[in-house]
Amino acid sequence: MNSIYPTLSFILLLGLHATPSFSQNDDFVKQFQQSRQAMLDDYNKFRNTILTDYDKYMQGVWKEYKKFKGDVRSQVPKPKTPPTYTAPKQPEIPVTVKPKMPVSPAEPETPKKPDPKAPTVRPKIEPVKKPKLPEVKPDIPDIEYTGSGIELPLMPAVAAVPVMPALPNVPHVNIPASKQTIDVNFYGANLQMQKATRLASMSISSTDDVVNYWKNLKQSDLKEVTQAFATESRKMGLSDWGSAMLVEKYIDTAMPNASQNEKIIASQYVLANCGYNVRLALCGNHVVMLIPYVEHVFEKSYLNIDGKRYYIYPNVEDEGSFRSCELPKGAELGKDMGLRFTGKTVIGDEAKPFRYEAAGITLQGEVPTGVMPLLDEYPIIDIPTVAASVVDKSLRDDVVKQIRAQVQDLGEQEAANRILRFIQMGFPYATDDEQFHREKYFYFEESLYYAKNDCEDRAIFYAYLVHEILGLDVHLIQFTGHECTAVAFHEPVENGTSYEYKGKKFYICDPTYIGAKIGKCMPSYAKESPQIEVWY
Repeated sequence: MNSIYPTLSFILLLGLHATPSFSQNDDFVKQFQQSRQAMLDDYNKFRNTILTDYDKYMQGVWKEYKKFKGDVRSQVPKPKTPPTYTAPKQPEIPVTVKPKMPVSPAEPETPKKPDPKAPTVRPKIEPVKKPKLPEVKPDIPDIEYTGSGIELPLMPAVAAVPVMPALPNVPHVNIPASKQTIDVNFYGANLQMQKATRLASMSISSTDDVVNYWKNLKQSDLKEVTQAFATESRKMGLSDWGSAMLVEKYIDTAMPNASQNEKIIASQYVLANCGYNVRLALCGNHVVMLIPYVEHVFEKSYLNIDGKRYYIYPNVEDEGSFRSCELPKGAELGKDMGLRFTGKTVIGDEAKPFRYEAAGITLQGEVPTGVMPLLDEYPIIDIPTVAASVVDKSLRDDVVKQIRAQVQDLGEQEAANRILRFIQMGFPYATDDEQFHREKYFYFEESLYYAKNDCEDRAIFYAYLVHEILGLDVHLIQFTGHECTAVAFHEPVENGTSYEYKGKKFYICDPTYIGAKIGKCMPSYAKESPQIEVWY
């Protein structure tokens, strides 16, 4: 709710910082906490009123909306095979990369006078509406992701991503003996959950049918199951979207004979009662959910409602208009749906062993497999968001620990070179089109699961390792049809391709340029102006 969220965020932030300063003034702290709780109660009452009266609003005006096609990612094909670095016969002349800002090669022994005619191009900084995120490093400046020219929320620092609490701390919901249970198959994990009853069946093809079915759901005990969804989602460490998929799997199991329209309405009913801002719409005879995401999503059609994108789920081929009931101005059913993973997502207990060895580094272990089908069908988000998401923190910590132990005696640049060579030589290369017949960005964990990876997958993997092991600032760098990284080292890299950013010099480091050391840029991209992607 646009008119409430900013105030709520400000007061919560004030509470986090003000309470310690006035810890000796018990009266002040007590009054402040009471005031904050009162505001939260008012907000919850307002939201609950909207939710309680949703069927009444659905009896009102259904406004028509035009469907917009989702944003499309770059269609430039990637190299079929990664190029191999060949050392030049003559002393290498540094190449200048221009990533929308002045770029400079490593300084030669005899400094050259700057060209007064050289243009100074600065990155376009656009205001973004970003959600309040926990534990964001205060010393990291805001910057947009300019990959698509669309305003995006700033990704938080990877190191500050909160870790899901240990499983023993998760409260257990006791199912009364009188309640029936059902077994829900969630990507191979068998979950025993309470069975909802009194679920009526009816044909749905009009707005009146949608209203009547929603009223029927209010008379069922489906709302009682919402606590079970919260508990199971917390146990598995699911993202908001993962929780939505759990609801969908549950509805499919609990209502096996229901129509697609009935299942969509039932899923929306549960998600709304779980606190998500998910609406219903009708296109012809098809009922769909309208889902606003926190992050930027590609290749999904959407409606623009009061200046916010509501993405259509599931997708319908019908090109007709969509109708959705009007809510009071500024009213929303809950929070937008987030796609980021925040630490420990565990689905089932199956795992796959892995072992990679190259450049004097050996990495081995087991990667959990239950989450992989969920990641495979995940909404398509941009590369910085994928890089900032942490699916399995314990797995990553083990990988970092292993590699750190094998480079700890090396200097900073030598360690960065060793890790770079390990990824170049240790991971087989294949384009997404070859593996999946579509574009797919790997989360860090997926590079340990799949047999092969490509340039953006390697860039994400390398960026995380260098940032975590060496504590260096790392950018993701997007060329036309290619992704790599740039690292801010404490000392200059000899003959390295670099650019200046906020007082630091970043050197190109390419995990897909086989045999190339830090500072080497592929010749085919040396004169191209890439886009800088800040991901933490």
